[in-house]
Order: sequence, then structure tokens, then C-alpha cells
Amino acid sequence: MLSFTHRGQSVSLHAGEAWTPAVTEETYRDAPAKELWEIVKSIRAGQPWREVVASRYAKSNPWLHQIVTSPKRDLFFREHPPKPGAKVLDIGSGWGQIALPLARDTHAEVVALEPTPERLAFIQAVAQQEGTAKRMNFIQGDFFDIAFGHTQSAPDSSVKRSPVDVSPSSPSDAHEVRPSTNAPLPIAHRPSPIFDLVTCVGVLEWVPKFRSGNPRDVQIEFLQRARSLLAPGGQLVIGIENRLGLKYLLGAPDDHIGPPNIAVYDATLASEKWLKQSGQPLRSFTFTRAELTELLSAAGFGSTTFYAALPDYKLPELILPLGTATNDHFATGKYIPEHDGCNGHPLAIQSELRSHYRSLAHLGIASDFAPSFFVVTS
Repeated sequence: MLSFTHRGQSVSLHAGEAWTPAVTEETYRDAPAKELWEIVKSIRAGQPWREVVASRYAKSNPWLHQIVTSPKRDLFFREHPPKPGAKVLDIGSGWGQIALPLARDTHAEVVALEPTPERLAFIQAVAQQEGTAKRMNFIQGDFFDIAFGHTQSAPDSSVKRSPVDVSPSSPSDAHEVRPSTNAPLPIAHRPSPIFDLVTCVGVLEWVPKFRSGNPRDVQIEFLQRARSLLAPGGQLVIGIENRLGLKYLLGAPDDHIGPPNIAVYDATLASEKWLKQSGQPLRSFTFTRAELTELLSAAGFGSTTFYAALPDYKLPELILPLGTATNDHFATGKYIPEHDGCNGHPLAIQSELRSHYRSLAHLGIASDFAPSFFVVTS
């Protein structure tokens, strides 16, 4: 049984059960809610999920179709699988591209934590279809609101539990920006170290978007909470773009805000440029290898290993340990074409990228300009 508290209320779930709060707050979406609920309905009716997604997006939104269905998405975890029967928490599960194959292929016990209700419903519907739901739990919520491993005497009457269904709620376009604090959680609300693996793929950079406070402090708090959930020997795996990825230095669009030549700079200058251009504060941040190492250290992590993800962590074709192996690949290996991370379109600067990678490799520093990282830390 999985036990946790959500905003002070206790919840316990048996294997295969889902949980969703009575009130849904708006979060990130890459498809209209109504559209995804229609997809979920078709899957629940028995249509093969890959066929349903293909019929909706293969022509109209091929990038999203690839992101949702490509087997490349979980390549890192196929090359570095958790131990059999591992307990896994997938934070920000999206469409389940990490949670579902982990449950299916490694027989891990997986908790899919996703704040967007129709995405969570999609994950559950696919798990039911693939026969892996009994090895999973499905939780709708913000990671900051949940403390795993502790319950209180009063049951949570404001939630819906179901072994088979996550129901739609009324969509809204409003975003609630909630306060963040680095203050320690009260003892009764501190999470228990219960997971062998916590995954955070394409999430850390977005964490400050929906919370107030200094973005760095919010990201450190997020990492501290993830660390507190790790059992002895447990690991956190992060997938994230490299702020100094060569394609961004050469003017490729940013994966998060879109316009180039902004997020590639340090946080202070990037914030100034974005505020001047958009009139809005910058709330999504990626990092260099050194910056991310420092951030993880500030959150209490010790051992950290970086991998280069080529052409990016979203659809990796090649994953190499950062350092000599990556540098050697850029010097003499087969070049892997890179794309716009917003839409998957091939970049028009392939020759320039190839040339610069080779030059940087001869200097011994090409690995620090890889487009994306996977990071394993404990």
C-alpha cells in the first residue's frame, strides 16, 4: 500500500489505484484538454493506444506524435535499468513515456505523479491496456504538495480514488502561482525514504513556472524533496537541456520560451533580456554542467554522473558518459543531426554544428557543449 499526505490530508492506495483531488489546478499542457480526453475515451473503449495517438497527431502534430510514441524516449532507462522490483517515482510523468515502459519492461513498482488530469488518465488507460496497471499507482498533484510515507488519522474526504478511472474536471486557463519556501517540513509532513529511483525528465527547468519565489531556491527545494525520498542507495535521474548546448549558442530557438539568444545566457542577463522582450519575468531555467553540479550540491547530493544525450534527451539516439567518450564522438564519430526542440524541425545549421563540434573536440571541451544531459545523482 502506498501512503502519502496531500496538503495535510492522508491518502492510502492499493496497487493499481489512482487518486485525484476534488479541485484541479491548471498546469502545463501540450494538447487541448478536450482533445486528450477524447483520446482517453477511445483507448478505454479498446482501441490500441498507439493507433489512437497516430490517428490524431501523426499528420497534424508529428513532433508530439514522436514525443508520445517513440521508443527512443526511454532509451536511457533501457541502457541503465533499475533493479528488478525497484520502487520508482516518476515526477511529472507527462504522457507516461518513462513510467509506462519502466513498469512494463523492468517490472518496477511505479508511481506516476502528474498534475494534469487528462495526461494522468491517458497513462492509466494505457497501463490498463498493456496489463501493467497493477504494478502502478496514478497520482494527480503537484510534487510540492505531497509527502510520501506518512498518514494522519483523519481521512481525506476531498479526493477521488479509483482502481480504474481518473475522471475529467472542468478545464481552466488560469495558472495558480503558489509560494515556495526552503524551510524544513514539519516532522509529521516529512517524506519517508521509500523510492529506489526518482525520475525527473523534462521537469526541473519548469519547476519555478508555477510557484512564486526565487527560481533557484524553488529548484533547490524541489531537489531537496526528491533527495529525501530516496532509499539507501537510491538515485535521482534528471533529463534536461544544456544551457550552453552548441545549437543554442549558434542561435537555435530555446525549447521553453521559443526565441533564441536569451536563455543561453546566465540567469541574470537572460532574465533581463526576457523581461525586455516579453514584459514577463523569466521562470524557466536550464544549466551548464557546472551550474547543475552546484545546484545538486546545494540540495545535498554528493555523487553525480553526467551523460550527453544526442540529439537531445527527448528523443535520444545516443547516450554517452560526459567527458572523453563524448569528446571522442564529436571528434571522429558519426554526426547526429540536431533539431528545433520546440517542433522537431531539422536545424539549418548542421554543417556549422559539425564543424564547431570537431574544433571543440580537438580542444578537449566539446562534451560541455552537448545539447542535453541525463544526470544520475545520489
